[in-house]
Amino acid sequence: MIVPMKRAFLIGLLLSSNYLMAQQLPSVSTPRPHTMQPGISKNYPSNPTIPGVYFQNNRQSVPQQTYHPGEVNARNQAVMRSIEEDIAYFKKMERDRITLSHLIYKGFPSWKDSPGTEYFFNAYGELDAMLRDSNDGLAKNMVIYSLLTDTLQIKEPGTEKMITHYPLKYNLDDYDSHQEYTSHFISTLLKTNVGQCYSMPLVYLIMAERLGAEAYLALAPSHSLVKIKDDKGAWFNLELTTRAILSDYHYMNSSYIKSEAIRNKLYLNALTTKQTVALLFTTLGRYYQDKYGYDPFIWDCADQTLKYLPNSVDARIMESNYQTRLTLEIARLIGAHNPEELKKASPDAYKHYQHMIRLYKELDDSGYEEMPKEIYERWLRYVSRLKADELKESQPALRKVTH
Repeated sequence: MIVPMKRAFLIGLLLSSNYLMAQQLPSVSTPRPHTMQPGISKNYPSNPTIPGVYFQNNRQSVPQQTYHPGEVNARNQAVMRSIEEDIAYFKKMERDRITLSHLIYKGFPSWKDSPGTEYFFNAYGELDAMLRDSNDGLAKNMVIYSLLTDTLQIKEPGTEKMITHYPLKYNLDDYDSHQEYTSHFISTLLKTNVGQCYSMPLVYLIMAERLGAEAYLALAPSHSLVKIKDDKGAWFNLELTTRAILSDYHYMNSSYIKSEAIRNKLYLNALTTKQTVALLFTTLGRYYQDKYGYDPFIWDCADQTLKYLPNSVDARIMESNYQTRLTLEIARLIGAHNPEELKKASPDAYKHYQHMIRLYKELDDSGYEEMPKEIYERWLRYVSRLKADELKESQPALRKVTH
């Protein structure tokens, strides 16, 4: 029994120590624990002898021996060491019992509070969310981005056919729609799988809306892109033309964007759904102009965009181009070769010139600036390299089915 054994040692120590100091008792062997397997009790006697009591009741029968003080101290220290070893043994047995119980009923203890483990638990949560029906917005955006920018192998349900879906291709031959205005339309992209920086982001936004993912259109000089947010609210720019995820700094550095344009939200600002729709009026107006020429419908389209997107560069350029063309035509018919002659010939006609100058100033004050010639030429060289690389690695327009 564990408790009687410990009590026996303690009582024996106290009594025998007092008696030895006074009577010089003979040597008594100290009980030692046997080597045991875990979970097996120690093979101690069930009724151990208590040395102090025994010797007090049988003094006459014990032959007396003489011990030096040093020997007494050594024996006392040996007894104390034995007791300490027994106490440590029983403490270990108790710890093992608690550990065993935890392993049986709860498993291994958790390292959750250790530094660095939070990254693993966060990753687990994200992966778990991807496997549930309630996919988060970031996961949906990554699926759309992968579909439009990666080559995917998809097994057709119910058959053994494998479908290779190819990513969107950038229109290197008519990226600015000078050859054919409709080359940057969504309908053209869906037919050919070839698009531009205008149609690619819009196709992405259509898919995001269908899936309920949060995504936004953003603008840069003569360019558009997609902005998304992660679960922590950090913004990312999806560049579909080069299949890359870029920072705002990249666009500011490579697209010649002035700080005033950023402050006035001309560029790299996430547009709302209404602003994105309103921006389509400028496309409508430019296409109308390409087919029919200038008339008030073009002005109406620009004005409609500006109601929802007051700092729209495209709409302001459309208005200034319209007013410039109108002023020059008026001056030609009057025969005025400069503003002074126009003012002298017709004050009302001169108002059109003043309106044109006012529109130029508003555009300049907004932070807009035309792309320098050297940057544009650098872009053309980049396009030429892309065209050369594409010829080396040709692919079908959209997808290929194999057995």
